Amino acid sequence: MASRHAFFEKIKQTIVLMVCSACRQSHKKWLDRQAFFVKM
Repeated sequence: MASRHAFFEKIKQTIVLMVCSACRQSHKKWLDRQAFFVKM
C-alpha cells in the first residue's frame, strides 16, 4: 500500500513538473515581452 502511494506521488510530481516547465516557458516569453516594453 505504501509503495503504491509513493508510486502515485511520483506520477503526480512528474505531471506537475511537466506542466510547470510548459508554463514557465510561456511565462518566460511573456516576461521577456514585458521587459522589452519596460526598456523602451
